[in-house]
Amino acid sequence: MAVCPGDLATYRDVVIAKQATDAFYQTPLKEEWKKRGITHLVIAGARTEYCVDTTCRSAISNSG
Repeated sequence: MAVCPGDLATYRDVVIAKQATDAFYQTPLKEEWKKRGITHLVIAGARTEYCVDTTCRSAISNSG
């Protein structure tokens, strides 16, 4: 699963377009995560202090 531009995705990736700093906000990310039985996430990005930090905090809130 990836949150990335479509030209970087492989055939196994799910591309999720986001409109906010939180990749979980108003996207199907949580549903895809749960449907696939994913238990660990690796989150990376260029703006760690902003979007990546927000998504990490949201992942913790959405893990239950």
